[in-house]
Amino acid sequence: MLSGLAATGAGVHHHWASASLMATLGRLGLRTEWLGPGHTDILHLSHPRWFLRTHARVVVSVQSLLHHDHPHLFQPKQVARLEEGFRSIAHRVCLWICTSEGTRDDLVRLYGVPHGRTVVIYPGTAKAFTTARGNRHLIDRTRNKYGLDKRSYLVFLGALEPRKNLKNLVDGYEIALDQGLTSDLALVGPLGWKSESILAACKARPRLQGRLHFPGFLPQDELAHVVAGADAMVHPAFHEGTGITVLEAMAAGTPVLCSNRGALPEATGGHALLFVPNDPASIARTMLQIQDDEKQKKRLQNHGLAHALKFTWEECARQTLQAYDLAMTLTK
Repeated sequence: MLSGLAATGAGVHHHWASASLMATLGRLGLRTEWLGPGHTDILHLSHPRWFLRTHARVVVSVQSLLHHDHPHLFQPKQVARLEEGFRSIAHRVCLWICTSEGTRDDLVRLYGVPHGRTVVIYPGTAKAFTTARGNRHLIDRTRNKYGLDKRSYLVFLGALEPRKNLKNLVDGYEIALDQGLTSDLALVGPLGWKSESILAACKARPRLQGRLHFPGFLPQDELAHVVAGADAMVHPAFHEGTGITVLEAMAAGTPVLCSNRGALPEATGGHALLFVPNDPASIARTMLQIQDDEKQKKRLQNHGLAHALKFTWEECARQTLQAYDLAMTLTK
């Protein structure tokens, strides 16, 4: 897509620098255009912080505003930086690209951004998840590598940190085990903020020993095969601004069980089993439901796959170029 854009005569330039360096340059009075390549029509930011003045129309991508309504789930410094960024730039941005309708609603509600200066563009899913579906040899090999070959398993995908609601997930899983669940649970992802307390709490429960697995951060091809080999993905987050991992699971042919909050119901399009994230018993019932109802499991697989295949990075790129065209028609 970028090569095709360049062929039309458009120039694309990436600014690679840390936020601290950009802040220093901003204090010195530097303009964006001085960093190259000169005149700039569109400045597209992936984060709501920019310290340099610019003549360009500013476009910002935003995934989630969870930090505002649930600050206790983040490091205080992170919350302060995000709040400062959004409030300083909210009315200087020409166009906001939101990854869900829910995120757009939050942006308008919390920061007074005009609805007409927002668009919703959903992300795509990596092709590795689609190609992993049904590749039994690689699925079995990956399961064996990470000790997931003894029993069927459910999978969580994301950073191990409080905002992902892992305590209630593990509580719900333990309830489900006591009520007849036979699957293991794999918590796949990097260690995040306060992950030590999460791991310690899991290790302190005798009932869960040998049933919880922590493969860590996986390369995308192995990750796709772990997801494709699961009975279901479980996503318990209190809030998500996008929900890309549930779409990736659907693309791999894996049923999704997820929270009824944030963008997750929107992202799954009615093709997931929803639960109340702050109620471990609700999570447990949903886990048991997917185990005991093979017909429903098959339905979720088929409908979820058809739904996920609509979300491609090619379509995301096409809509982003349309957003640039829109930004050029708006007043700064």
